[in-house]
Amino acid sequence: MNNNTTAPTYTLRGLQLIGWRDMQHALDYLFADGQLKQGTLVAINAEKMLTIEDNAEVRELINAARI
Repeated sequence: MNNNTTAPTYTLRGLQLIGWRDMQHALDYLFADGQLKQGTLVAINAEKMLTIEDNAEVRELINAARI
């Protein structure tokens, strides 16, 4: 993928995730239309993925994050 203003999305354990190659790709995506997209992002790691299995509140908070 050479277009830095788009990014693939994945569904993992019921969560919609955006996959950026690196920090520059994320910044290019977030500023694609010339201004910063508004919203909330949550960095996902293995611990959060395991936590959402047992904690509905954490799952809801992560699902509510949108840009």
